[in-house]
Amino acid sequence: KVIGNWTAIGLKELNTETGEGSVADLEGFSYYFSWDRRYRKYDSASKRTEIGIWHIEPHSDWLWLIPYGDAPKQGREIKFDEHGMLLTTKEGAEVEEIRFEKGN
Repeated sequence: KVIGNWTAIGLKELNTETGEGSVADLEGFSYYFSWDRRYRKYDSASKRTEIGIWHIEPHSDWLWLIPYGDAPKQGREIKFDEHGMLLTTKEGAEVEEIRFEKGN
């Protein structure tokens, strides 16, 4: 399901301790996930900003993005539904969900 072009369309942030949160539309970046486990990240001007390897854990809904170079790898929960793909990051009480829609 992950292979292809994905454009970020929405951001939801929530603090699980306070219950405060926000929702915003996103314009600005997209990912291309290739069948050979490489990914490319693009900014709003379609300029490539990152390239690396993607990996989904075999027994969980966890996506690793491992960029080439010195940047640290990033882990996110990945889910798919009828609206597209959702990547979730949790750091302490802070939860960030980014919704993506699949492109051509």
